[in-house]
Amino acid sequence: MIQAIKTYLKNKALKDVLAHHKSQRQYRSLSDISRILIVFDGTDISKYGRINNIIKSLQNEGKTVTCLAFFDKKELDDICLTQNNMQFISRSEFDWKGLPNSDFADEFLKFRYNLCLNLNLLKSDFVDVLCQIADAELKAGKNFGKGTVADLVIDVTDDKDETFLAEQIKYYLRSVKSTV
Repeated sequence: MIQAIKTYLKNKALKDVLAHHKSQRQYRSLSDISRILIVFDGTDISKYGRINNIIKSLQNEGKTVTCLAFFDKKELDDICLTQNNMQFISRSEFDWKGLPNSDFADEFLKFRYNLCLNLNLLKSDFVDVLCQIADAELKAGKNFGKGTVADLVIDVTDDKDETFLAEQIKYYLRSVKSTV
């Protein structure tokens, strides 16, 4: 019962945030995308090498890439401070409903992206919220079924990693005809 109330209040507050900050949805070919936001759960540090390779690959294609990792602990580990290509947000920066605090949200919403890549392979409400409030024209990620926060969803089996997901998204975006 308490979880249902919490979910209801989170969804209501999220709708308020999204009502004040609507992104125009636009489908673009990968060649027409210049600003990319990557969001993922960075609690498992073994992902950092793969994510850094994805960032470098996109940057080599001339893209401006921002990477935001959710860290599912109250405080960041020291390893997070050594990651030059990634920004982190910890659980302590979310309120009891599961929304980022207003200081973070205000700063986060200042930036506009052509593409938001959710590179999470496991469902995370925190990462989903970050992707939902991101000011991005197109959102892409793994297909989690009902409730997936993305315009472009990719079915990924359990034996695949973030690199495979990113490559699949890039493959499909190369064939998109831009609407801009």
